[in-house]
Amino acid sequence: MTLFKFSLQSILDYRINSEEKLLLELASSRKELKNDYTILKFLKDKQRCILNELEDGLPKRAHIIGAYFAHIGAVSEKIKKQKEVIEKKTQEMTKRQDKVLEAVKERKKLELLKEKQLIDHKSALRKTEDKRLDEFSVMRTKMGENHEENDRDI
Repeated sequence: MTLFKFSLQSILDYRINSEEKLLLELASSRKELKNDYTILKFLKDKQRCILNELEDGLPKRAHIIGAYFAHIGAVSEKIKKQKEVIEKKTQEMTKRQDKVLEAVKERKKLELLKEKQLIDHKSALRKTEDKRLDEFSVMRTKMGENHEENDRDI
């Protein structure tokens, strides 16, 4: 009985490792994106807080009000840049997801091929075993006939 050896096992192993690496990169991208959303939320909360401070204490001097608006403008600019960062990272994450899906498809193709070859191998082994059993049965029958002839001759 021969053991089954998948001829493309090294390629399958490479694909599995590659897929795992892509999954780790995707997880890292998701974590970064989550952090970027947290930063965006912080900036929006900061902007809201500044606006609330400005509304609560309206009778302030013009230069203080100007400073508030300058600060609000700076925070607004940071929010805009953070949204751009999020958009860019979302696109990168989408590309990584596509790469992961493609890697999964390629791995599954190889696994299906391996499974098919294993089934074919088992079938060939069964056929070989059946053939040997048939030959053994024929030999046994012939040996039994020879013994009967010898017994009659005696």
